[in-house]
Amino acid sequence: SMAAPDRHGRQLAELVFDLCEQLSPPVVSATAQRMSTAQKPHQPPLDSTVRRLAQARAFAGTLDELGLLQNHACFVELGAGSGLVSREVRQALPVPQDALFVLVDKRSKEPPPGMDGIVYLRCDLDHMTSWQSLQELANIRVDPGGPVVVLANHLCGGAIDSSIAAFAKEPVVEGVLAATCCHYLVDWPTYCNRSFMQDRGINEAAFMRVAEWSALAPRRGKQPETRSGVMRTAAELQLPPAACEQLGAACRLLIDSGRRELLEANGFEVSLRHHVTFEMTGDNVMLAARRRATLGRRLNNDK
Repeated sequence: SMAAPDRHGRQLAELVFDLCEQLSPPVVSATAQRMSTAQKPHQPPLDSTVRRLAQARAFAGTLDELGLLQNHACFVELGAGSGLVSREVRQALPVPQDALFVLVDKRSKEPPPGMDGIVYLRCDLDHMTSWQSLQELANIRVDPGGPVVVLANHLCGGAIDSSIAAFAKEPVVEGVLAATCCHYLVDWPTYCNRSFMQDRGINEAAFMRVAEWSALAPRRGKQPETRSGVMRTAAELQLPPAACEQLGAACRLLIDSGRRELLEANGFEVSLRHHVTFEMTGDNVMLAARRRATLGRRLNNDK
């Protein structure tokens, strides 16, 4: 005998699908378009080094598309790891030595070779609540003439929300590029735009379920029928496995759209974009934000 369907779950899933109908889906960036033309059909799975490099280069490509690949900028890479994203961005700059890079990670790493003009900051992102706190921790003074651009590649769970909340309100920050991942680790207390969810009828309990379902989004090289979480949810909600994967993708879009709205409310022009192809990573959605020029100029004139 079949288990009774989870009615609350079904209603919430329907709400998520309805809400996503009204949200803008990610656009495919020029960088990802070039990638898909270069990809051969039926090629063997790409090794992780190739995929990591493609993702780092996509940050440089997106900065270029947004007009943020500027020599006198200060690039702040959060959760920088070995600094691969910064290295690729630096190589793409016309005059790399004029830029400053601040690489922030809670583990101490060796700086990438051949990169001067780089500050390595070992600290927990929780301690970085503002641009001022970052400058103090890194012991830097940045020339206000150049833009500050925040980069984050797959910053886990709540770290991305606290970073967006901290940097969105800083007039000096001209751009934010954040490739999102680990939506299932987001938490209601730290999520950066709870009112976005509440306005759409999603309370804390529903949000935690949305976060949990986000892990069902399609995975590279896996069929839905082979994934235990997908099959379990399919049984609970009495939905086909492929629809559960779509539900996972819809939950991610909802979570990322709240982040997008917070950036927009702080004066940024924001798009969600596929910065790389799905073959490079299943986490191929980036928040790409550039401050609206008029607002930036108004704020500077007020000083």
